[in-house]
Amino acid sequence: MMSTSPLINFCRWLSRLVWLNITWVLFTLLGGVVFGFFPATVTMCFIIRQYLNGAEKSTLKTMWTVFKREFLRSNKVGWAVLIPTLSLLWYVNWGIINLSELYSLIAISFFPLTLLLIALIYYLMIQISIYDTDGIKNNFVSALSLLINDKQTFLMTILVGMILVLFGLFFPIIFLLFGLSPICFCTIALLWLKNSEFQYNAYDS
Repeated sequence: MMSTSPLINFCRWLSRLVWLNITWVLFTLLGGVVFGFFPATVTMCFIIRQYLNGAEKSTLKTMWTVFKREFLRSNKVGWAVLIPTLSLLWYVNWGIINLSELYSLIAISFFPLTLLLIALIYYLMIQISIYDTDGIKNNFVSALSLLINDKQTFLMTILVGMILVLFGLFFPIIFLLFGLSPICFCTIALLWLKNSEFQYNAYDS
């Protein structure tokens, strides 16, 4: 069997990332944005890992199946973390604008916790796309374990995100074409390389 050239592989993955972003937007809108964001993100993560495991293409039928299957679970888990995260962000903003210097410092001290919760939400979507875990607590513990035990992957994800934002500021079309897909690909690909269970998982079937 003839090996595919690196250039063809690169172009193939670029087209896949664009396709994933388009379908992510479609399914997010399909869920009314508010309730579509989490299952659409889980679906994108699921399909990325299928690609890494050798799938040549993904169909809307497959994506729709994953989206429906994970709709309730991803929203239940995602909102359980997002609501306190938004509350903390509101408190930080309110403290800085309206309170004294002391209370402003106290409010700002919560900002790192807010960033951690945002990262946890992201890892929750990845964990849901990989494992068929029941219950908010079990999903929370598994996602936190992924985040804590592989700091290198987390830092690389942040780096890719910063690069994407930087390029997007100069070339806004990049945001329109790729959205979150390069960031999700970076995280899942690194986890896939380091963990054999990410490469083959019973939940794929």
